[in-house]
Amino acid sequence: MRGPGEIRGLLRCCGRTVGPWFSCLPDVREFAGAGAGDVGAGRPGGGVEEAGGVGAGLQGGAGPGREAARDGRLPRAGRYDGAGVPAWEAGRRGEGTAPGAAGRCQWWLVRSWVMDRVWTCSGLRWSGDGPVLAWQGGRSSALPWGKRVAFEVAEGGVRTCVGARGHACPVRAAVPGRSTGARCEQCARLDRAHSVAADTIADDPRPYHVYLAWFGPGMTKAGITAVERGPARLLEQGAICFSWLGTGPLMAARRTEELLRAALGVPDRIPYAAKRAVRSALPSDAAERAAEIRELHGRAGALPGWPESLERMPFGPVDHVGVFGLDGRAFGGGPLGGEAPGKRVPGPVAEVSELVAGGVVSGALVAAAGPDLHLAAGGGVVVLDTRLMTGWELRPVPGGADGERGGGDRLTVPVRRPGPERGAAGVQDGLF
Repeated sequence: MRGPGEIRGLLRCCGRTVGPWFSCLPDVREFAGAGAGDVGAGRPGGGVEEAGGVGAGLQGGAGPGREAARDGRLPRAGRYDGAGVPAWEAGRRGEGTAPGAAGRCQWWLVRSWVMDRVWTCSGLRWSGDGPVLAWQGGRSSALPWGKRVAFEVAEGGVRTCVGARGHACPVRAAVPGRSTGARCEQCARLDRAHSVAADTIADDPRPYHVYLAWFGPGMTKAGITAVERGPARLLEQGAICFSWLGTGPLMAARRTEELLRAALGVPDRIPYAAKRAVRSALPSDAAERAAEIRELHGRAGALPGWPESLERMPFGPVDHVGVFGLDGRAFGGGPLGGEAPGKRVPGPVAEVSELVAGGVVSGALVAAAGPDLHLAAGGGVVVLDTRLMTGWELRPVPGGADGERGGGDRLTVPVRRPGPERGAAGVQDGLF
């Protein structure tokens, strides 16, 4: 089976390249639109419906297109139609000669191939332009507000381990659908064997930031991140606002983190369920959102016992409400129109608990924070933790890129009521 790189080569003769599918899979309509718009209909953006007799060269004459489809091969650019005219030229003039060519895109076999292939998600990444879904093989898809996220889990598929440290799982072990790590026990152990986050590496020569992060009222944590990563770690965790506390070697940063935990009771982690529960009820004023870490920053600075090698940094709050879209920008005056009550994203009515074979997720993106996508689906907002997508084989949903063409809101996977997960409320101080 040919890869996306070869398809780009096929489409490059049209002066176009492959675009994203829906919000997260390569766009079959743009595959087709490249041939139909630039080559078939003779004008950019013609789309599949306006292809007008472009398919002659793919199914005319002796029927090479049908043979390619039967053999599972893609047609080559420059194929000739039954009258000896290059397919692209016949399409440009609207002179498709093969029976049934009218209204068919030159790249209808490409469309069929993409609909049949599967895609494997590598997780959600944060760039300077916002959230990006990464795919196995190096592709990525930007997720602007209002864009439809639509995919179907392959029928009969099984979720498999994603491996560790860039290597595939040697046994392709099956993993539970509710697991956010998507790793088998052996790969999970290997992944954490040389990890700063797991505190199993002490000789990393890079400088590290110590930070205070705020996720909601009463939810402040301390942590460390490599200086070279900037605020990426805070975006990945879904921090509403944060401030740097200091910079220094790894072990000095670790000792400062432990000092804050022991002296001020600042935890080093906040459960994701607790973070989600307060996103729709955050204070509207940025100064109010930064108040807790401002007070904690001052108390931390007055503590004795700071490592001498750690350079202290002044309080400088960075707010992520706008970056995450939690201010309702996707609603009022945004891609979805309407108004967001109180200029904020409505609270979720459900959370996706797991993906299942044959299940479909389709909804418009209204906000994102950490690994979570907030999707407008079925009259309310549903939260999808993208960590649940890893390990599954995903397919495009026919018509899912455009709600007006049959995509619409669909949710046929298990969901649960939003709220803290069992055992996530805190540390129990007794057996009963």
